[in-house]
Amino acid sequence: MERWWYKRIQEPSDEDDEPISIPTPILEQIEQEKAERQNERLSIQQDKEILARREKYLEDAKKEIDQARNDLDVRETRILQVEPLLPIARQLQELSLGFDDIIPWIEMIRESAYRKYRS
Repeated sequence: MERWWYKRIQEPSDEDDEPISIPTPILEQIEQEKAERQNERLSIQQDKEILARREKYLEDAKKEIDQARNDLDVRETRILQVEPLLPIARQLQELSLGFDDIIPWIEMIRESAYRKYRS
């Protein structure tokens, strides 16, 4: 005779083919705990996905920062190369002249100096 709080479960067995009787409250508890574990696994998986997206975002941000630093280093190098010319550039600007205006004069002075020292 089966009681109402027991449920018969047929499981394969090597010794006999008799079904196993497990109390229904225990089965309900097992099913509830299985559902809770499944929800926990799902929550953990979602957390892992969120962390992976955050990690990717941080990696991308780090790459952008590194690229900006590199660009800044390049710009700084260029500025250091032309820094000695800044006072001359200011003087030319005050005279309303640019480098394009003065280059022919510089070439003429070079040729004149070359001829002078050559002879």
